[in-house]
Amino acid sequence: MLQVVLYILLIVAADVAAARWIVPLPLGLAVPAGVFFFSPIFTLRDSLHDQYGWKRVTGFVFLSAGVSATIAVLSGNSLLGRVTAAGLVAYLVSENSDTLIYQLLHRHSFMRKVLASNAVSTLLDSGIFITMAFGPLWTLILGQYIVKMILAWLTGVYLNARRERIDRRLDPAGAGGN
Repeated sequence: MLQVVLYILLIVAADVAAARWIVPLPLGLAVPAGVFFFSPIFTLRDSLHDQYGWKRVTGFVFLSAGVSATIAVLSGNSLLGRVTAAGLVAYLVSENSDTLIYQLLHRHSFMRKVLASNAVSTLLDSGIFITMAFGPLWTLILGQYIVKMILAWLTGVYLNARRERIDRRLDPAGAGGN
């Protein structure tokens, strides 16, 4: 349950940060600051998918979208409203595509599922979000995609190591139930 709460809080933090700051990157690229909060969300959601299943994760997607929309309305900040609206559309498309791809790859390793599903979903998310919130700025779209993929990989490595550590504690002999 802690992961679900973290999932929702990261989304709210990402929206606020994206509406406040643009961070320059090398090679003339840039990203909305929210990307640093939001990137682990894709991988965290993959972990939630394994724990709760596709239907419940889809419910978490819609719950998170509702929380973000409520924050935007209550704040009265028009840029935050635009960022949140763009985020909602991008989020619903990319999160559901990521969940579908992750589900289709259910027989593959955790890291393969994470990287394959994130490769598609972060591209969709970056293109839709940046275009709706700020306009079709390729330096932001490419910058956000690259940063999100790096952070997704790092989060995946961490979660995979954590999962393996838990599995070893549950089955110290490595018998795997055979």
